[in-house]
Amino acid sequence: MIKKLFFLLFMMFFSFSSITFAQEEKEWIMYFTSEQKAYEFQHKYPNYSIDRVDNIVKVSATRNQVEQWKSSKTIENFDPNYVKTSVNRPLVNDPLVTRQWGLEAIKFQSVIEKYSTTSKNLLIGKSFSTENEHFPYSSQPFESNTFKISLDGEMINRLSILLDHQEGNWTLSVLDENKNLISKNSGTSEKLDVLLPRGKQLDTLIINIHLQKQWKTTPKIQKVTGVHHIRIGVIDSGIAPHQDFCDNILTSLGKDYKDGFSTPTDEYGHGTHVTGIMGACSNNQTGISGTLAGAPVDIIPLKVLNKYGLGGDYEISKAIQDAIEMNVDVLNISIAGKGKTMMLEESVKKAFEHQIPVIVAAGNWSTLTNTIYPAAFPYVITVSGLTPKKTKVPTSNYGWEVDISAPGENIVSTFLHNTYEPLTGTSMATPFVSTAASLLKVEHPTMDIVQLRTQLMKSTDDVMEKGYDINSGNGSINYQSILDKNQFAPSKMEWLELKEGQTLTKANQLIAFSPTTKGMTAHIFLNENKINEQKINQLLNTVQVPINLQHPNNRFITILTDGEKVEEINYLQAKQSNPSKDEFRDVPHSYWAYQEINEAYQEGLINGYDSKFFRPDDPVTRKHTTMMLNRLFKWNQLETLKPPFSDVSGELNIANFSILSAAEQGVIRGYPTGEFLPNQHLTRGQMALMLARSLHLRQTSEIAKPHLFKDVKETDEIYHAVQVLTSMGIITKQEYFKPNHRLTRAQLASFLVRTMHKRLL
Repeated sequence: MIKKLFFLLFMMFFSFSSITFAQEEKEWIMYFTSEQKAYEFQHKYPNYSIDRVDNIVKVSATRNQVEQWKSSKTIENFDPNYVKTSVNRPLVNDPLVTRQWGLEAIKFQSVIEKYSTTSKNLLIGKSFSTENEHFPYSSQPFESNTFKISLDGEMINRLSILLDHQEGNWTLSVLDENKNLISKNSGTSEKLDVLLPRGKQLDTLIINIHLQKQWKTTPKIQKVTGVHHIRIGVIDSGIAPHQDFCDNILTSLGKDYKDGFSTPTDEYGHGTHVTGIMGACSNNQTGISGTLAGAPVDIIPLKVLNKYGLGGDYEISKAIQDAIEMNVDVLNISIAGKGKTMMLEESVKKAFEHQIPVIVAAGNWSTLTNTIYPAAFPYVITVSGLTPKKTKVPTSNYGWEVDISAPGENIVSTFLHNTYEPLTGTSMATPFVSTAASLLKVEHPTMDIVQLRTQLMKSTDDVMEKGYDINSGNGSINYQSILDKNQFAPSKMEWLELKEGQTLTKANQLIAFSPTTKGMTAHIFLNENKINEQKINQLLNTVQVPINLQHPNNRFITILTDGEKVEEINYLQAKQSNPSKDEFRDVPHSYWAYQEINEAYQEGLINGYDSKFFRPDDPVTRKHTTMMLNRLFKWNQLETLKPPFSDVSGELNIANFSILSAAEQGVIRGYPTGEFLPNQHLTRGQMALMLARSLHLRQTSEIAKPHLFKDVKETDEIYHAVQVLTSMGIITKQEYFKPNHRLTRAQLASFLVRTMHKRLL
């Protein structure tokens, strides 16, 4: 008997082991030493051989089998039969995806590759206990009004229960092991959802289902779902049932602020359309694909617009307040209109202070955004719409309030009565950006509002004017950049009411500092003059800046320090409100560098003197040259304020900062004595070296056709720098370079402007 039992156990173990370690069969391409050997193999192993071409056989087998065959020495090599796809094959199997041009524009492929399937139910395999039984949960239906779930350390922040039917109102309550109420929700739909505290370890959950009235048929629990998801609140016209929506649309948690009904039923279609752009099921062979694909994100619809698409600031503000209480991670408000109320401003500000990005539409009247709300509030992220040709949608509003852009023309999405419709407007562009914000939250759960906003602005494609422009903002959102860890470089501060190149008209400017900077010091300079120094102790800060600016382009440099350590450097250029048309008195039109000097001045690279003199033939010091280079290159990598040179002090001013930054970049190296000699005049040869280092031109790069300067030898230290800069057109081709001559202000201006042009190409 014992021997029989041992034999059975042995066979069971052997069988199970075989199943566990069995290799999956796949197709291979095998290369035989001759056509005859391939023919013989094909006939010897007909169950494995699929096809043959000359001395090549396609087989279906495990890797071990192929390697065993190869040991016979009749096979030279083998490859997996790698599967390719047609270049125009849709990323997903949703039939209308070919009409979703916006997916390609936002680089949706990166999302579907990472989140091809919906997030798993974290309750699968957990121990469930009812009054009558204990069982590991595997999505099986069961009957019970009360049951326990042992989480075993699993953290979930949303629980949903789906009944097999409903006959009226019912309540879902979740309690902890001490029977303290954690969360509850009531409704008449078959599925109810409850939100659970974030970051709180709950070992046991007690689930109660209460039927308000006796139902004719006792309901059966069809499904219990537990997930840990990011949440988007969609403040719009509500939501309509649709075949293309998945379980992450939490309709039961929604609310109707406009008509006062218990559910946020959409009668207008706008909210259903906006929600579908983000949340339509992906890869379900139905309709369209939402931009979230299978990312772990929930959507909560909050209805503030009636059946005509109209809603007031009061309702919108109430929805924002409730969304904050629900701990949403992102708010999508595809709503815009004229009229500014204190209630709405305070609501979006409160969301900002709670680290919630509020993504809003710019509006569709082809007008300036400065009187459109909530788009004009500094606490929101304002989105404009783009066409497939990457131009502004003709109706899209524009202005300095625009932060970012996204596809907004003929966007196909879910609509009323299980249909799909193409709509145009900034409302359609906004959810593309809300998806991006939620993906950032998924990838970087601890990032704060300032980090998220600044990273969002960097994760774009420059689509219209170079850099920021009032039509497309910082560019069109790019999901590939959002998901690329190598491109993750958020800033710790942001000017909320001043964009790059904007005219400065307001003295009190709002700056947001990341909570990670608390206790650090912010040093703010305007045109080399320190205008503010403050210890950071709050998120939002008002800084007073002079608005009577002296130059066409004025430079703000903010340096965040923690003791001697430099945490961040931020650059911003603002324009003069009424720039003077006067020209320099000592630079006539006939002067050789007239154009370069005026362009350098207009770009803020070099300043003039009082009484409109430029002094073009004056020599330039090493210190001032370094400052001018910093204006052009905007160096932002500096570890410490500790000076590397004995004749440069540790005082934080723009001259010292520029010298330290240039040294950090390897642009300047000083003298063997340990000095920099900041007030010594710079030579043309030294300038060539500094420019080449600033541009990271390699000493080993080849020069196709060197220009023969009679005073620059191949053995000279400056030879390579001069030749490369000449080939780039930064140094002009002359008979003599005059490397030991002092660099003049006019020559410096010319070098800077030519370099700027090359960097813009």
